[in-house]
Parts: sequence; structure tokens; C-alpha cells
Amino acid sequence: MKYIEVILPLPLPNTFTYAVPEAEENSVQPGVRVVVPFGKKKLYSGIVYYLHILRHETTYQIKEIVGILDEKPILRRPQIKFWEWIASYYQSHLGEVYQSALPAGLKLESETLVQVKPDFDTNVHFSEREKKILDVLLNQKKPISLSALAKTSGISNVLPPLKSLFEKGTIEINEQLTEKFHPKTETYIRLNPAIQENEKFHEIFDQLKSAKKQLNLLMSYIELSKCLYS
Repeated sequence: MKYIEVILPLPLPNTFTYAVPEAEENSVQPGVRVVVPFGKKKLYSGIVYYLHILRHETTYQIKEIVGILDEKPILRRPQIKFWEWIASYYQSHLGEVYQSALPAGLKLESETLVQVKPDFDTNVHFSEREKKILDVLLNQKKPISLSALAKTSGISNVLPPLKSLFEKGTIEINEQLTEKFHPKTETYIRLNPAIQENEKFHEIFDQLKSAKKQLNLLMSYIELSKCLYS
């Protein structure tokens, strides 16, 4: 059995090993997209990095690819080498380069949303699986995820027919982007400028004579801020 290393559009440091079914062995080659399972339920379209023969046993079960999306490579060896250079130069991962380099239509995954174009050409020939998918999409009032589409249509691997529908201009593919960056914030305190005069300070100290904790807190603040008052 052949094995492949796959680049997934994820910010992870490694490529991932998948097995190629015997029926697909002659079709797989570096640079083509393959549909692979990742985790328990998600599917991704990854790029075949290279082929190899597994020479050692693994402690985990190697999953098989779901299917091959391309007849010919969409990435040539010089382009893959360029990705390697980008990842090295910018200290990033190949998956991050993949995520940035390819358009959304070539990065299908199970969280991608699809919908029918309102003005698609109805005279185009559609396969039976494409018709099933179109029936589901036409009955939807809003975009549907690939996982929901697979469940509703009864087609376990919806990516190949979706690829064909996308190329025919029948469907739209959209990705929902969420803001993952949360800026780190720090809280600072300062004295009210209105009480930074000597007379005001004396008034504050007099008021805090019976509130020792608050007075100690104010004194600590003054010491930490290294302010000198006469």
C-alpha cells in the first residue's frame, strides 16, 4: 500500500500521513488535492506533499484518503519548493502558507458554506450526485455547511461533485472567518490630577486617618510611582 504526506490548511508544524487505497494508487501524485478525514468528523482538502512507503510501525491508526480531487497537480514541484522557502523565511508552517496561497474554492473543508448561484445555467448537464446536491441546495434558504449537506443528501463524500458544480459556475463557496486574535490588555491606575497639589494631598490624608487600609494603599502607590511631594 502507498502512503502520502499531506499538507493541511492548518497552522500545525507537521504534515500528516494517510494511506492510499489500491484503486487510487495510480492516480495520486505530488501536488494534487486529496480529501482526508481529520479528527472525528471533519474533512479537509489537502495537498499531497510526497509519496512514500511506510517503513516503520506507528502507534496510531493511519486513515485512508476519502478521494482525489484533481487529475493533474495544481502545484508543481517548484511551487512546493517556493512554499518551503516561504515557511522557512517567515518561520511559519506549510499549512499556513497553504491557507494563504490558495483561493477559497480550492480549500474545501467540512465547515465551508455553499449555496446555489441565483442565475446558474440550468441547461448544463449534471450527474445524478450533482442533481441530489442541487435539490438540497435549492430547498435551502441560506448557505449550508458541507457536513449538513452530506447528511441531507445521503452522499458521504460531497467534495468531488461540489468541485464539479463549482467549476460549472452553479454554486458559490464561502468561508466564515472568525476573529481569533484577542489583544492582551493591562489595567493602570493614576492619581486624579485634581488632587496632586500639596493642599489637596493634605486634605486627602486627613480624610483617610480613620481608613488605615486606604491610607496604606495610597502611600504604597506614591512609593511605587516614585513621586516626590513636598
